[in-house]
Amino acid sequence: MPSFGGTPASIEIGPQSVKVARIVEGRKGVRAIFCAEHNLPLGFRWEIGGDRGPVVEAIEDALAKGDIKGREVVMSLPRSQVTARISAFPSASRDDMRRVVEYDLADHIPFPLDQVVVDFQQLGPSREQPGLTDVLVVAAPRELVREYLAVAEDLRLKVAGLTVDALALDDLSRMAGREPPGLGISIDIGPRATTINVSEGERLRLTRSVGVGANQLAVAIQQDLG
Repeated sequence: MPSFGGTPASIEIGPQSVKVARIVEGRKGVRAIFCAEHNLPLGFRWEIGGDRGPVVEAIEDALAKGDIKGREVVMSLPRSQVTARISAFPSASRDDMRRVVEYDLADHIPFPLDQVVVDFQQLGPSREQPGLTDVLVVAAPRELVREYLAVAEDLRLKVAGLTVDALALDDLSRMAGREPPGLGISIDIGPRATTINVSEGERLRLTRSVGVGANQLAVAIQQDLG
């Protein structure tokens, strides 16, 4: 039986299923990957404030199916429900940068700042705007974050961190062997939305969520082919 060890498992809640995974690392890199997927009930749609019971049950079943032990997890928020953008700002301490980021972000989100959870990461010198620093900024609705934390609480799981599925996709493409220098594009076509990342070497250059997914594509193909 694999032990949970010190590496958190990851959980992604999709529109039709939940996915769980845990990577076991050794001295020479990845030693093993344990993963599983469990479908949500047909026709079920999880919304903020709605019934999360089917989500909790699906995660429990997926963790058991993947034989993933332990109580520490990283939960992945859907790119389609968060704001993620790369902007260039003057170099500053983290506290000063947070003030600059929040001031700029107020013009790019459709709700007040006190209704979102904001985090950011300085990526390095900006090539497009010399003298400035590229900063990846992520803002998630506070109610969405609370809903994910409530799911973890129902499962008696400890949340080690929250991420965004687009950033996890970028990490996965890097693990798969994308090597600098050069331009890399990773695309994840989900049932209702498509995530597109563009990276140059180890630097994420662009992340977008497009509201067209496999469901719409399937309908379009069916209509065209009769």
